[in-house]
Amino acid sequence: VGESYKSGRYRAIQKLGWGHFSTVWLCYDAIEERHVAVKFQKSAENYAEAARDEIKLLSDLRKFDPSGIYPVVHLIDHFEHRGPNGRHVCLVFEVLGKSLLSLIKRCNYRGAPVPLVRTISIELLRGLDFVHSQCKIIHTDIKPENVLFVPPPEEYERLRTEAAAAANALKKSRAKSRQMRRKQKTQNHAAHAAGGSKLGGGGGGHAGTRAPLTRGTSSNSAVEDSGYAKRGSVANSNRNSINNSTLNSGHNSNRNSTNNSSRNSRSSSPPTSSHNNVETHL
Repeated sequence: VGESYKSGRYRAIQKLGWGHFSTVWLCYDAIEERHVAVKFQKSAENYAEAARDEIKLLSDLRKFDPSGIYPVVHLIDHFEHRGPNGRHVCLVFEVLGKSLLSLIKRCNYRGAPVPLVRTISIELLRGLDFVHSQCKIIHTDIKPENVLFVPPPEEYERLRTEAAAAANALKKSRAKSRQMRRKQKTQNHAAHAAGGSKLGGGGGGHAGTRAPLTRGTSSNSAVEDSGYAKRGSVANSNRNSINNSTLNSGHNSNRNSTNNSSRNSRSSSPPTSSHNNVETHL
């Protein structure tokens, strides 16, 4: 529903029926500004070949009856459409109503009223005489499913109104689905951004990027350089105090003072300007 065919000329509105060989859709003809019935034949080669033979026969009917005065089906147009399952041969007809089989079922298989049977029989014989006598074509599949009624104006209008309502409902449903997907996508981006700021400490999307370690520098100092300035300084001060107490118990005071001064100078030094720039941009 909503798809366009033959360079946008025909737009699908509602499915009318389906069978073993094809599916029929109610479509809107943008050029002629009217509704038509488009039959999409199955893509298998044997079905496509049968549809091409049907086009030749229907073209002969149209050639011998250009004004459409005989009660036979009228081929308006035909084209081919490539879909996900292959190439489909498509035939465009006028919009017709239900089949003779629906009338038989409506009468509970007990027979229709005689006046109605008489009218149907006359129309059927007129069409067969035209096909046999003028077009030299033999119809080999006469059955109730292949005899269709021409809908009255009110029935055609009802069908068109229902199809338009169904198309609008589908359009609103698709618009709502797109809106929900966009909202979900926005929420996912916001959650990802919030998670990145917590994990990266302002470092943003490159959470896996770390500043290189330098010889003689503790791992906490390296974390400090990559954006964890406050956490690194606190960790270093705690670690330095622990290291100081340990070193003071087993080493001389001169060596401890040297180590303390070098470590405290590293822990209290601010990040370099290049890392600050990365934090700001990310």
